[in-house]
Amino acid sequence: MQHGDQGIIVKALGDETVVWFEPANNYLLMKAPAYSVWVLLQGGMSVSKAAGWFASRYKLSGIEAKKFVVEIDRVIKQQNRKKEGAHTKEGSSISCPQEFHSVRQYKFRGACFCFRYETVEIELLFHPLIKHLETGHISGGAHYYLYRLGEKFVLQNTRGVIGQWEADDIHSFKGKLFMELLNNAYQMQEEDWMCVLHAAAVCYGESCLLFTGQSGCGKSTLTALLLANGFYLLADDFVPVEARTGHVMHFPAAISVKESATALLAALYPELGEAKIYRDTAPNKTVRYLSPLGKQAIDKHGFPVKALIFTKYEENSGFSLKLLPHGMAFRNLIPDSWLSPLSENVKRFLDWFAEMPCYQMVYSDNSKMVSAVEKLFKSGL
Repeated sequence: MQHGDQGIIVKALGDETVVWFEPANNYLLMKAPAYSVWVLLQGGMSVSKAAGWFASRYKLSGIEAKKFVVEIDRVIKQQNRKKEGAHTKEGSSISCPQEFHSVRQYKFRGACFCFRYETVEIELLFHPLIKHLETGHISGGAHYYLYRLGEKFVLQNTRGVIGQWEADDIHSFKGKLFMELLNNAYQMQEEDWMCVLHAAAVCYGESCLLFTGQSGCGKSTLTALLLANGFYLLADDFVPVEARTGHVMHFPAAISVKESATALLAALYPELGEAKIYRDTAPNKTVRYLSPLGKQAIDKHGFPVKALIFTKYEENSGFSLKLLPHGMAFRNLIPDSWLSPLSENVKRFLDWFAEMPCYQMVYSDNSKMVSAVEKLFKSGL
């Protein structure tokens, strides 16, 4: 179901319905009672009449029903307001620093990049993740300037300012620069991408699996264990999905390994034990970076996704893998992901996600985890 003229796209996900609102570029996931009320209000019914219908349908008092309907109406109006532009208009000009702490040059898929970092602080946001792409002196390529302007982080290229972000929005700052790297490497534009997911993409053969979960779930450790068992890394934390095909493309960021997992993984990757220790953006957290392995993975242009797996390492849990309702999977995946604001890509994304098998995996037995992943790649579950 699609309401293109109204900037709304609707898609059923199991027993829930997701609604995308174009003005706010936001998704709402609703179960039957809320969705039924939304349909009535969207069709032009007044709040009072919708409350009367709701009270009769669900055997509620008039006060309870009206309170519920008023809240749905408030949310709808909120979603139909455009988000205010938070960043400097792309291409605008502001004063760029004359001096920079460092100049780093990188190469990915034949594309060359030169990053000028104003401070050590800014360099540490990016360089450890792409240090393995660093190359010697290059001529040409894309040039980027990364600096602070008051309390904001600024990203600029030779044409002007790309954007600026508050200190508490570093995630978006990093995402934009990585998107620039991605577009240059693949000769694509932002509208060519359906989404960028906060997950890890591991491939084997002709397809890939996506692994995600809440912070501290052990996703990076799981990814590193899979690589040590013959799988290949497509992307970690920044997983780009091409809009036309729904295939995951390679992005070469390093895997961040928390100190709690270093001893386990250093037995498989001796270089990790000697790797430099960095302070993570999370308080009192330190990480080391493991360079991506398995260069075979980048020879193919893109990989279709077999399944999305929400992972959690839980001590003494053994191993369990079960199907996860799409609504629950959607709620868990969306908050930290970038989704294209273009309506045609939104529809592609919702169709793609609705067909995606979703699982919840809880484990403490690494060998069973690896065996289950291998089985899923080869024959499904």
